[in-house]
Amino acid sequence: PIPRPENAELYKRYQQLADQTPGVTFVGRLGTYKYYNMDQVVGQALALYKRIEEAEHGAEAGESAQHSQSLAEQAP
Repeated sequence: PIPRPENAELYKRYQQLADQTPGVTFVGRLGTYKYYNMDQVVGQALALYKRIEEAEHGAEAGESAQHSQSLAEQAP
């Protein structure tokens, strides 16, 4: 993308749509409408993957804890 005001505005519109859509994330040069070196792009992608993995495992752990608590409350 060429750094021009109209491109920045277009990116903001895309970002608003992505914020309203679960599971959509923009990464990399085209995804963020910014120029990055390739090492930065790879680092950004790896960091995002780590955050997604942690969120999924955290959600699974939270669900397991809630399930265990629910079972404990139901026990005589």
